[in-house]
Amino acid sequence: MDLERAFRQSLTQPQIGEAVGLRRVRQDAVTVKAAERDAAERMVGARDVAAHRNRWIVEKRAFFEARSAAAELVRNEAVGPRQAIRRHPELIGTYLCLRGAEEVARRHIRDP
Repeated sequence: MDLERAFRQSLTQPQIGEAVGLRRVRQDAVTVKAAERDAAERMVGARDVAAHRNRWIVEKRAFFEARSAAAELVRNEAVGPRQAIRRHPELIGTYLCLRGAEEVARRHIRDP
């Protein structure tokens, strides 16, 4: 189950009794074996069934709240990149990506 992996790899390492948030980050198509049973419920074979596997992030609630606050700064046009990065240093990569995307768009898109 992916929730077990998500708890193991959690950045905030939530403990029993702490409030957590879950976020599905991906859904992969998979094929699983489904048991075929006879009238007496004995397994008589197996068949392939299309299904999906979810990938999750599990973190303490405060983690998601902090990420949400940082995202609000990025969307707020009144807050410049330098000011936002001073408040949330983890946003530097986000602003570098945005700057790169703006430069690519400026060079390759004629009609803004």
